[in-house]
Amino acid sequence: GQLLTAAIALYCTMAALRSNDRGRDRHRHAGTLFLDNPIGRANATYLLELQRAVADALGVQLLYTTGLFDTTALAEFPLVVRLRNDADLRAGLKYISVEEHLRPGLPRPEREGDEAVHGEVTATRTFRRPAGAE
Repeated sequence: GQLLTAAIALYCTMAALRSNDRGRDRHRHAGTLFLDNPIGRANATYLLELQRAVADALGVQLLYTTGLFDTTALAEFPLVVRLRNDADLRAGLKYISVEEHLRPGLPRPEREGDEAVHGEVTATRTFRRPAGAE
């Protein structure tokens, strides 16, 4: 777990340096890192806290994906969404759908006197395939 945490910290540092070299030092976002089942190796809460603190300080968004249901580790995250693999056998399509929101912790917009929010979803884009199109 400690080796994984060190690798995440190193990636976040390099992403922040790359972002600064490209003249984006005013923008806090240095990129996104998708992590494939890191909770299997680093499920200690102090390691998860350290990973998230380093990433937050350097402007990197971490997206954890796991099949484990470790409630202690998942309690560290403000937003937990369970996904399910689905398929449309007639059309031969495979897709992922949302099964449930366990911790719907998206930040609310700032109001006077509230604690500062680091970011919020302001827009989304949805693509719908036209009926009959293949």
